[in-house]
Amino acid sequence: MAGSHDVTVTAAEGRVRRRLSTATLTWLVLSSLQGVPMVRAEDTSISFDDLPNFTDIANQYSGLGVTFCTTGTCSPLETFKVRTGVAHSGTQVAVNSLTSVEFCSFDVRGSFTSTRQHVGVFVGDLNNVPYPVALTAYDVGGTQIATDQQNQSGSGHVDTQLAVSSSTANIASIEIFIPNGGPPCPHTAIDDLSFDNPATPPPPDFGFIPTNVLSVGLPQGESAQVGLVMRRINGSIGNVQFSARSLPAGVSASFSPNPTNGGEGSTVTLTLIADANAFPIQNGTLLVTAAPLDASAGSTLAKTSSPYTSPT
Repeated sequence: MAGSHDVTVTAAEGRVRRRLSTATLTWLVLSSLQGVPMVRAEDTSISFDDLPNFTDIANQYSGLGVTFCTTGTCSPLETFKVRTGVAHSGTQVAVNSLTSVEFCSFDVRGSFTSTRQHVGVFVGDLNNVPYPVALTAYDVGGTQIATDQQNQSGSGHVDTQLAVSSSTANIASIEIFIPNGGPPCPHTAIDDLSFDNPATPPPPDFGFIPTNVLSVGLPQGESAQVGLVMRRINGSIGNVQFSARSLPAGVSASFSPNPTNGGEGSTVTLTLIADANAFPIQNGTLLVTAAPLDASAGSTLAKTSSPYTSPT
């Protein structure tokens, strides 16, 4: 799949001709649902009963097709033994290992080694506190595909089911979280994470995500750079060509390297340059598109969106 992002460049109103402007890069990833729905094979189910109690969970289940985030803003998981009848199955669940830390939250993120078509999980609060919990699925470029939110009752049992699915096997990652933050340091637990194993292997796929940059200053006569992190899945290895259009007047864009055959996690640098006489604008939009140059990278179809420019 070719990744697409809207890049919004905003400049302060320029009453003085040479006044510096500011720029905001707003990213909108568009999904591309391609191919034929995959035939379901037997699902994989992870009960967390196979690891010792209080084991930090990271890549122990990579052989089954999923790894879990342990750094940054995500909640690291650990196994936790519970009394009989609390877990959805067995006697262990997975919980946030930082519940003893002040101002902790619950935001679990998992990445699949190949894309899936449907994912399910059971959730509950071990301290009998009711609140909603959500499961969201994303494609390889970070576009939301589907979400399911349910109110777990606070029964003390991990028995509320969340499930998401897609029309094709393009789910690359998931997030399990409490909308709007929830109670401080919730004792949320998950159990029996399940996902399909498509009978027909999904085709190569790719996307790109900005490196934690939501805004950047772009003064007249100067430049700004944003890293675009490549995401590869399903064996994607081929060259990808980046391009930009709908540039505001007086602003140019370049990419390096371009094209790129960089693997998962490699970075392409987008450089924006404003001419010395670039007219200050508000909410100008630049569309960045990444298109595969051969089938080993992904689909030959490059998805783009209509450019948008707000009044200057």
